[in-house]
Amino acid sequence: MKRSILRPALSWACVCTAAWLVAMSLVACGNSPPTARDSTPRGAAVEEASELADGTYSCDATNTSRGYGPYSLECDKSGDTITLHFSNGGHIDLDIDSQESAGGGTWEIETTSSENGDSWSVTIDE
Repeated sequence: MKRSILRPALSWACVCTAAWLVAMSLVACGNSPPTARDSTPRGAAVEEASELADGTYSCDATNTSRGYGPYSLECDKSGDTITLHFSNGGHIDLDIDSQESAGGGTWEIETTSSENGDSWSVTIDE
C-alpha cells in the first residue's frame, strides 16, 4: 500500500520541481513568464512605431486619379499632411489616408488632395 501512495506523491513533487526550475531559468535569462498583467500583445509596440517620422524626403508620387506620374520630387511630411514640391515651384498639400512600411526603409503612403479630391500614391525611401 505504501508504494502506491508514495509513487504519485513523488511524481507530483518532480513536476512541481521541474516547473519551478523552468520559471527560475526564464527569470535568470531576463525572460519572465507571462503574468495576468501582460495583456498587451508582443507586436503592439512595433505597430505603434509604424509611422514615418516628420521631415523632408525624396519621394516618387503618382496621381492615381488622373494617371499622371510618377514624379521624382522632394516632399515634406508634417503630422497627417504631405506637401509635394514640384520643379516648377508649385506645391500641393495632401492628407494622409494610410501609411505602411514596405520594409527596407520604404514607405507606401496613400493620400488625398483636399483641394480637388485627387488620390495620390507616394513612395518614400528613408
